[in-house]
Amino acid sequence: MESPCRHMPNRRRAGNLALCYPIGSKCERGVGTVVSQSAGGVGGWIGSRSPQTRRQKEEMSRRPAMQLFTRLDHTPLIAAAEASSVALHVQTACIWEVLSRKLGNVHRYQDFADTTLADFLLSAAACAGPLSQSTLPLGQRIYQAVAATRRIVRVNTNLGIILLLAPLTGLDYSSRWENELGKVLQAADLADARDVYAAIRLAQPSGLGQVPREDVRGEPTLRLQQVMALAADYDLIARQYVTDYADVRQFGLPVLIEAWERWGCVEAAVLECQLHWLAQYGDSAIARKNGPAAAQWVQQQAQEVLNLGGLSSAAGRRAAAQLDRRLRLPDNRFNPGTTADLITACLFVALRTQVLRPDSPFVWAQSLGVELASL
Repeated sequence: MESPCRHMPNRRRAGNLALCYPIGSKCERGVGTVVSQSAGGVGGWIGSRSPQTRRQKEEMSRRPAMQLFTRLDHTPLIAAAEASSVALHVQTACIWEVLSRKLGNVHRYQDFADTTLADFLLSAAACAGPLSQSTLPLGQRIYQAVAATRRIVRVNTNLGIILLLAPLTGLDYSSRWENELGKVLQAADLADARDVYAAIRLAQPSGLGQVPREDVRGEPTLRLQQVMALAADYDLIARQYVTDYADVRQFGLPVLIEAWERWGCVEAAVLECQLHWLAQYGDSAIARKNGPAAAQWVQQQAQEVLNLGGLSSAAGRRAAAQLDRRLRLPDNRFNPGTTADLITACLFVALRTQVLRPDSPFVWAQSLGVELASL
Protein backbone atom coordinates (compact mmCIF):
# COMPACT_ATOMS: atom_id res chain seq x y z
CA MET A 1 0.00 0.00 0.00
CA GLU A 2 1.42 3.41 -0.97
CA SER A 3 1.99 5.91 1.80
CA PRO A 4 -0.89 8.45 1.83
CA CYS A 5 1.63 11.24 2.14
CA ARG A 6 4.35 11.55 -0.45
CA HIS A 7 6.63 13.04 2.23
CA MET A 8 6.46 9.97 4.50
CA PRO A 9 8.80 7.08 3.70
CA ASN A 10 6.96 4.13 2.25
CA ARG A 11 8.02 1.51 4.82
CA ARG A 12 5.67 -1.20 3.64
CA ARG A 13 4.07 -1.82 0.26
CA ALA A 14 1.33 -4.05 1.61
CA GLY A 15 -0.65 -3.70 4.80
CA ASN A 16 -2.09 -0.85 6.75
CA LEU A 17 -0.56 2.51 7.41
CA ALA A 18 -1.53 2.44 11.08
CA LEU A 19 0.40 -0.82 11.50
CA CYS A 20 3.49 0.81 9.97
CA TYR A 21 3.49 4.07 11.92
CA PRO A 22 2.48 4.71 15.52
CA ILE A 23 -0.43 6.99 16.35
CA GLY A 24 0.67 10.61 16.35
CA SER A 25 3.63 10.10 14.04
CA LYS A 26 4.16 12.73 11.38
CA CYS A 27 5.67 12.67 7.97
CA GLU A 28 9.15 14.10 7.46
CA ARG A 29 7.81 17.58 6.61
CA GLY A 30 5.08 17.59 9.30
CA VAL A 31 2.10 17.89 6.99
CA GLY A 32 0.25 14.72 7.98
CA THR A 33 -0.55 12.70 11.11
CA VAL A 34 -1.70 9.17 11.94
CA VAL A 35 -4.69 9.78 14.24
CA SER A 36 -6.18 6.37 15.03
CA GLN A 37 -5.70 2.66 14.80
CA SER A 38 -8.85 0.59 14.95
CA ALA A 39 -9.19 -2.95 16.21
CA GLY A 40 -9.44 -4.09 12.60
CA GLY A 41 -6.13 -2.47 11.77
CA VAL A 42 -7.57 0.43 9.79
CA GLY A 43 -5.38 3.41 10.39
CA GLY A 44 -6.61 6.96 10.18
CA TRP A 45 -4.52 9.38 8.14
CA ILE A 46 -5.16 13.09 8.25
CA GLY A 47 -3.23 15.46 6.05
CA SER A 48 -2.82 18.95 7.44
CA ARG A 49 -1.31 22.23 6.33
CA SER A 50 -1.75 24.28 9.50
CA PRO A 51 -0.41 23.70 13.04
CA GLN A 52 -3.83 24.51 14.48
CA THR A 53 -5.48 21.76 12.44
CA ARG A 54 -2.74 19.31 13.39
CA ARG A 55 -3.33 20.03 17.08
CA GLN A 56 -7.06 19.41 16.62
CA LYS A 57 -6.39 16.09 14.95
CA GLU A 58 -3.91 15.08 17.62
CA GLU A 59 -6.59 15.82 20.23
CA MET A 60 -8.99 13.59 18.30
CA SER A 61 -6.42 10.78 18.31
CA ARG A 62 -6.61 10.62 22.10
CA ARG A 63 -10.39 9.99 22.05
CA PRO A 64 -11.96 6.51 21.86
CA ALA A 65 -12.07 5.31 18.30
CA MET A 66 -15.89 5.41 18.12
CA GLN A 67 -15.88 9.12 18.96
CA LEU A 68 -14.20 9.81 15.64
CA PHE A 69 -17.51 9.05 13.91
CA THR A 70 -20.33 11.57 13.73
CA ARG A 71 -23.52 10.38 15.38
CA LEU A 72 -26.09 9.82 12.63
CA ASP A 73 -29.80 10.53 12.83
CA HIS A 74 -31.38 7.22 11.87
CA THR A 75 -34.94 8.54 12.03
CA PRO A 76 -35.31 8.84 8.23
CA LEU A 77 -34.01 5.29 7.78
CA ILE A 78 -36.42 3.95 10.39
CA ALA A 79 -39.31 5.82 8.75
CA ALA A 80 -38.35 4.43 5.35
CA ALA A 81 -38.20 0.89 6.72
CA GLU A 82 -41.60 1.32 8.37
CA ALA A 83 -43.11 2.67 5.13
CA SER A 84 -41.66 -0.31 3.28
CA SER A 85 -43.23 -2.68 5.81
CA VAL A 86 -46.62 -0.96 5.53
CA ALA A 87 -46.46 -1.05 1.72
CA LEU A 88 -45.66 -4.77 1.80
CA HIS A 89 -48.63 -5.44 4.06
CA VAL A 90 -50.94 -3.33 1.89
CA GLN A 91 -49.93 -5.31 -1.18
CA THR A 92 -50.13 -8.64 0.62
CA ALA A 93 -53.63 -7.98 1.97
CA CYS A 94 -54.88 -6.83 -1.45
CA ILE A 95 -53.30 -9.78 -3.26
CA TRP A 96 -54.58 -12.36 -0.78
CA GLU A 97 -58.08 -10.96 -1.05
CA VAL A 98 -58.26 -10.99 -4.84
CA LEU A 99 -56.57 -14.38 -5.30
CA SER A 100 -58.98 -16.11 -2.90
CA ARG A 101 -61.89 -17.92 -4.55
CA LYS A 102 -64.60 -15.74 -3.02
CA LEU A 103 -68.24 -15.87 -4.05
CA GLY A 104 -69.16 -13.46 -6.83
CA ASN A 105 -65.78 -11.67 -6.94
CA VAL A 106 -62.86 -11.60 -9.35
CA HIS A 107 -60.31 -14.19 -8.25
CA ARG A 108 -57.55 -16.29 -9.74
CA TYR A 109 -60.01 -18.42 -11.73
CA GLN A 110 -62.62 -15.75 -12.57
CA ASP A 111 -62.48 -12.39 -14.36
CA PHE A 112 -65.26 -9.95 -15.14
CA ALA A 113 -65.92 -8.68 -18.66
CA ASP A 114 -64.40 -5.28 -17.83
CA THR A 115 -62.12 -6.14 -14.88
CA THR A 116 -59.47 -8.83 -14.59
CA LEU A 117 -57.23 -10.33 -11.96
CA ALA A 118 -54.33 -8.39 -13.50
CA ASP A 119 -56.17 -5.11 -12.88
CA PHE A 120 -56.40 -5.89 -9.17
CA LEU A 121 -52.77 -6.98 -8.91
CA LEU A 122 -51.59 -3.79 -10.63
CA SER A 123 -53.86 -1.76 -8.36
CA ALA A 124 -52.34 -3.37 -5.27
CA ALA A 125 -48.87 -2.33 -6.40
CA ALA A 126 -49.99 1.18 -7.34
CA CYS A 127 -51.78 2.13 -4.13
CA ALA A 128 -49.28 0.65 -1.66
CA GLY A 129 -46.74 3.48 -1.92
CA PRO A 130 -49.10 6.42 -1.33
CA LEU A 131 -50.94 4.58 1.46
CA SER A 132 -47.68 3.95 3.29
CA GLN A 133 -46.77 7.67 3.42
CA SER A 134 -47.91 8.28 6.98
CA THR A 135 -46.67 11.89 6.94
CA LEU A 136 -49.29 12.82 4.35
CA PRO A 137 -52.69 14.04 5.57
CA LEU A 138 -55.35 11.33 5.47
CA GLY A 139 -57.24 12.86 2.55
CA GLN A 140 -54.08 13.28 0.50
CA ARG A 141 -53.10 9.67 1.13
CA ILE A 142 -56.48 8.58 -0.20
CA TYR A 143 -56.40 10.87 -3.23
CA GLN A 144 -52.85 9.99 -4.22
CA ALA A 145 -53.54 6.25 -3.87
CA VAL A 146 -56.57 6.54 -6.15
CA ALA A 147 -54.65 8.71 -8.63
CA ALA A 148 -51.76 6.22 -8.73
CA THR A 149 -54.23 3.42 -9.42
CA ARG A 150 -56.04 5.31 -12.17
CA ARG A 151 -52.78 5.95 -13.98
CA ILE A 152 -52.45 2.24 -14.72
CA VAL A 153 -55.98 0.78 -14.42
CA ARG A 154 -59.00 2.13 -16.30
CA VAL A 155 -61.71 0.87 -13.95
CA ASN A 156 -62.41 1.26 -10.25
CA THR A 157 -60.76 -1.68 -8.54
CA ASN A 158 -59.88 -0.43 -5.09
CA LEU A 159 -61.63 2.75 -3.94
CA GLY A 160 -63.22 0.93 -1.00
CA ILE A 161 -59.93 -0.70 -0.08
CA ILE A 162 -58.13 2.64 -0.14
CA LEU A 163 -60.82 4.33 1.97
CA LEU A 164 -60.58 1.56 4.56
CA LEU A 165 -56.80 1.12 4.65
CA ALA A 166 -55.76 4.78 4.68
CA PRO A 167 -56.70 5.44 8.35
CA LEU A 168 -55.08 2.11 9.35
CA THR A 169 -51.68 2.52 7.72
CA GLY A 170 -50.10 5.05 10.07
CA LEU A 171 -51.00 3.38 13.38
CA ASP A 172 -48.66 1.91 15.99
CA TYR A 173 -49.88 -1.66 16.35
CA SER A 174 -47.59 -2.42 19.28
CA SER A 175 -49.97 -0.55 21.60
CA ARG A 176 -53.73 0.05 21.72
CA TRP A 177 -54.13 0.92 18.06
CA GLU A 178 -57.92 1.25 18.41
CA ASN A 179 -57.52 4.41 20.49
CA GLU A 180 -55.05 5.88 18.02
CA LEU A 181 -57.40 5.06 15.14
CA GLY A 182 -60.20 7.01 16.79
CA LYS A 183 -57.94 10.06 17.07
CA VAL A 184 -56.96 9.79 13.40
CA LEU A 185 -60.60 9.70 12.31
CA GLN A 186 -61.62 12.57 14.59
CA ALA A 187 -58.72 14.70 13.37
CA ALA A 188 -59.70 14.43 9.69
CA ASP A 189 -60.86 17.92 8.71
CA LEU A 190 -62.60 19.72 5.85
CA ALA A 191 -59.49 19.58 3.67
CA ASP A 192 -59.43 15.81 4.09
CA ALA A 193 -63.10 15.66 3.11
CA ARG A 194 -62.37 17.67 -0.05
CA ASP A 195 -59.56 15.31 -1.00
CA VAL A 196 -61.75 12.26 -0.40
CA TYR A 197 -64.53 13.75 -2.55
CA ALA A 198 -62.01 14.37 -5.32
CA ALA A 199 -60.73 10.80 -4.99
CA ILE A 200 -64.25 9.37 -5.27
CA ARG A 201 -64.96 11.45 -8.38
CA LEU A 202 -61.68 10.30 -9.90
CA ALA A 203 -62.35 6.63 -9.13
CA GLN A 204 -65.87 6.78 -10.65
CA PRO A 205 -67.41 3.88 -8.69
CA SER A 206 -70.40 2.23 -10.32
CA GLY A 207 -73.86 2.63 -8.85
CA LEU A 208 -73.08 5.97 -7.22
CA GLY A 209 -76.38 7.76 -6.65
CA GLN A 210 -77.18 11.30 -5.55
CA VAL A 211 -77.96 12.46 -2.04
CA PRO A 212 -79.62 15.72 -0.93
CA ARG A 213 -76.85 16.72 1.49
CA GLU A 214 -73.09 16.79 0.90
CA ASP A 215 -73.31 15.01 -2.47
CA VAL A 216 -69.91 13.89 -3.71
CA ARG A 217 -70.35 15.71 -7.02
CA GLY A 218 -70.12 19.00 -5.15
CA GLU A 219 -67.77 20.26 -2.47
CA PRO A 220 -68.18 19.22 1.17
CA THR A 221 -68.95 21.73 3.89
CA LEU A 222 -68.39 19.33 6.80
CA ARG A 223 -65.41 17.48 8.25
CA LEU A 224 -64.72 13.99 6.89
CA GLN A 225 -66.19 12.05 9.81
CA GLN A 226 -69.35 14.18 9.72
CA VAL A 227 -69.76 13.53 6.00
CA MET A 228 -69.32 9.79 6.52
CA ALA A 229 -71.94 9.86 9.28
CA LEU A 230 -74.55 10.95 6.72
CA ALA A 231 -74.00 7.69 4.79
CA ALA A 232 -73.30 5.35 7.70
CA ASP A 233 -76.82 3.86 7.76
CA TYR A 234 -76.54 2.42 4.25
CA ASP A 235 -72.80 2.23 3.50
CA LEU A 236 -70.62 -0.16 5.52
CA ILE A 237 -67.39 1.63 4.63
CA ALA A 238 -68.74 4.99 5.77
CA ARG A 239 -69.93 3.32 8.98
CA GLN A 240 -66.38 2.31 9.88
CA TYR A 241 -65.35 5.96 9.89
CA VAL A 242 -67.93 6.87 12.55
CA THR A 243 -67.62 3.74 14.72
CA ASP A 244 -63.82 3.53 14.87
CA TYR A 245 -64.02 0.41 12.66
CA ALA A 246 -66.21 -1.45 15.15
CA ASP A 247 -67.38 -3.99 12.56
CA VAL A 248 -63.79 -4.74 11.52
CA ARG A 249 -62.46 -4.91 15.09
CA GLN A 250 -65.32 -6.70 16.83
CA PHE A 251 -66.67 -8.91 14.06
CA GLY A 252 -64.52 -9.34 10.97
CA LEU A 253 -61.11 -9.66 12.60
CA PRO A 254 -62.17 -12.26 15.22
CA VAL A 255 -63.92 -14.31 12.50
CA LEU A 256 -60.82 -14.18 10.30
CA ILE A 257 -58.47 -15.16 13.12
CA GLU A 258 -60.68 -18.03 14.27
CA ALA A 259 -60.93 -19.34 10.70
CA TRP A 260 -57.17 -19.00 10.20
CA GLU A 261 -56.46 -20.95 13.38
CA ARG A 262 -58.87 -23.69 12.30
CA TRP A 263 -57.88 -24.04 8.65
CA GLY A 264 -54.21 -23.06 8.77
CA CYS A 265 -54.33 -21.34 5.38
CA VAL A 266 -55.27 -17.81 4.39
CA GLU A 267 -57.58 -18.65 1.49
CA ALA A 268 -59.96 -20.83 3.50
CA ALA A 269 -59.99 -18.18 6.24
CA VAL A 270 -60.89 -15.51 3.67
CA LEU A 271 -63.69 -17.64 2.16
CA GLU A 272 -65.20 -18.38 5.55
CA CYS A 273 -64.86 -14.75 6.57
CA GLN A 274 -66.76 -13.71 3.43
CA LEU A 275 -69.64 -16.07 4.21
CA HIS A 276 -69.94 -14.65 7.73
CA TRP A 277 -69.77 -11.03 6.54
CA LEU A 278 -72.49 -11.67 3.95
CA ALA A 279 -74.69 -13.55 6.41
CA GLN A 280 -74.34 -10.80 9.01
CA TYR A 281 -74.53 -7.64 6.88
CA GLY A 282 -75.45 -8.47 3.30
CA ASP A 283 -73.38 -6.16 1.10
CA SER A 284 -73.85 -2.41 0.71
CA ALA A 285 -72.46 -2.42 -2.85
CA ILE A 286 -75.13 -4.94 -3.86
CA ALA A 287 -77.78 -2.82 -2.12
CA ARG A 288 -76.57 0.33 -3.88
CA LYS A 289 -76.75 -1.27 -7.34
CA ASN A 290 -79.78 -3.52 -6.92
CA GLY A 291 -81.75 -2.29 -3.92
CA PRO A 292 -82.01 -3.42 -0.27
CA ALA A 293 -84.11 -6.49 -1.11
CA ALA A 294 -81.31 -7.91 -3.25
CA ALA A 295 -78.81 -7.47 -0.42
CA GLN A 296 -81.21 -9.18 1.99
CA TRP A 297 -81.56 -12.12 -0.40
CA VAL A 298 -77.76 -12.52 -0.54
CA GLN A 299 -77.66 -12.32 3.25
CA GLN A 300 -80.19 -15.15 3.54
CA GLN A 301 -78.38 -17.32 0.99
CA ALA A 302 -75.05 -16.92 2.78
CA GLN A 303 -76.66 -17.89 6.07
CA GLU A 304 -78.09 -20.99 4.40
CA VAL A 305 -74.59 -22.00 3.26
CA LEU A 306 -73.38 -21.67 6.85
CA ASN A 307 -76.37 -23.66 8.12
CA LEU A 308 -75.34 -26.49 5.80
CA GLY A 309 -71.89 -26.59 7.37
CA GLY A 310 -70.14 -23.92 5.33
CA LEU A 311 -66.77 -24.88 3.94
CA SER A 312 -66.50 -27.81 6.36
CA SER A 313 -69.16 -29.92 4.64
CA ALA A 314 -69.71 -31.14 1.09
CA ALA A 315 -73.28 -29.81 1.21
CA GLY A 316 -72.06 -26.39 2.32
CA ARG A 317 -69.44 -26.26 -0.43
CA ARG A 318 -72.02 -27.22 -3.07
CA ALA A 319 -74.36 -24.50 -1.82
CA ALA A 320 -71.49 -22.00 -1.90
CA ALA A 321 -70.68 -22.90 -5.52
CA GLN A 322 -74.35 -22.50 -6.48
CA LEU A 323 -74.55 -19.10 -4.78
CA ASP A 324 -71.36 -18.05 -6.55
CA ARG A 325 -72.89 -18.79 -9.96
CA ARG A 326 -76.05 -16.86 -9.10
CA LEU A 327 -74.08 -13.82 -7.92
CA ARG A 328 -72.30 -13.62 -11.28
CA LEU A 329 -75.51 -13.18 -13.31
CA PRO A 330 -76.37 -10.89 -14.92
CA ASP A 331 -73.23 -8.85 -15.59
CA ASN A 332 -71.79 -9.36 -12.10
CA ARG A 333 -74.20 -6.81 -10.62
CA PHE A 334 -74.37 -8.91 -7.46
CA ASN A 335 -70.62 -8.71 -6.93
CA PRO A 336 -70.19 -8.31 -3.13
CA GLY A 337 -67.47 -5.69 -3.48
CA THR A 338 -67.88 -3.96 -0.12
CA THR A 339 -67.43 -7.27 1.68
CA ALA A 340 -64.20 -7.85 -0.25
CA ASP A 341 -62.94 -4.42 0.84
CA LEU A 342 -63.75 -5.09 4.49
CA ILE A 343 -61.96 -8.45 4.33
CA THR A 344 -58.89 -6.66 2.95
CA ALA A 345 -58.95 -4.34 5.96
CA CYS A 346 -59.14 -7.36 8.29
CA LEU A 347 -56.19 -8.99 6.50
CA PHE A 348 -54.15 -5.80 6.78
CA VAL A 349 -54.73 -5.51 10.52
CA ALA A 350 -53.90 -9.21 10.95
CA LEU A 351 -50.60 -8.58 9.16
CA ARG A 352 -49.77 -5.45 11.15
CA THR A 353 -50.51 -7.23 14.44
CA GLN A 354 -48.44 -10.24 13.30
CA VAL A 355 -51.32 -12.69 13.46
CA LEU A 356 -50.49 -13.33 9.81
CA ARG A 357 -47.23 -12.96 7.91
CA PRO A 358 -46.67 -12.47 4.17
CA ASP A 359 -45.24 -16.01 4.07
CA SER A 360 -48.25 -17.56 5.85
CA PRO A 361 -49.67 -20.57 3.94
CA PHE A 362 -52.20 -19.30 1.43
CA VAL A 363 -53.63 -21.93 -0.91
CA TRP A 364 -56.56 -24.04 0.20
CA ALA A 365 -56.32 -27.40 -1.55
CA GLN A 366 -60.05 -28.13 -1.36
CA SER A 367 -61.91 -27.87 -4.66
CA LEU A 368 -65.18 -25.96 -4.44
CA GLY A 369 -66.82 -26.96 -7.64
CA VAL A 370 -66.10 -24.78 -10.64
CA GLU A 371 -63.47 -22.79 -8.82
CA LEU A 372 -65.96 -21.37 -7.55
CA ALA A 373 -67.75 -21.65 -10.73
CA SER A 374 -64.99 -24.21 -11.02
CA LEU A 375 -65.21 -25.17 -7.37
